[in-house]
Amino acid sequence: MEIKEKTLLTSKSPTQLDNALQGYVATVSKLGWINCDRFYNDPALKMEVLVNEAEDATLYAVCKDIKAMLPFHRNSKGMYVANGLPKGQKITVVAIKIKDGMPQFAQRDMNVGDAALPSLAYRSLPLRDLKEELKKLNI
Repeated sequence: MEIKEKTLLTSKSPTQLDNALQGYVATVSKLGWINCDRFYNDPALKMEVLVNEAEDATLYAVCKDIKAMLPFHRNSKGMYVANGLPKGQKITVVAIKIKDGMPQFAQRDMNVGDAALPSLAYRSLPLRDLKEELKKLNI
């Protein structure tokens, strides 16, 4: 774990940081990944979740009921998007970024189909506290 934490805090590029964060979040939270066909048989309308985030960050849609997460990606308009989630699905949007060597963490509960999140309220926290916040996602 210490190697992943060191890589996380010393990543030089957004891609390197995103890769380090994905591995770290999956390891610490013990959440699984949502496969692209996970909600295929769900009769609800499939929708995308949009988050307006100007800075580079790593975002996830966490579905606590199935103990799994889906990564967001940035679209051509600069918005973060998670696709294929059923309307009405309860999710927690989790966002992490590193600023000046310090983790920044934000989370917000919502239902798929709600309006796009205009922005997230980040807070700085030490890596040990980030680890505790991520563990709470798998409850």
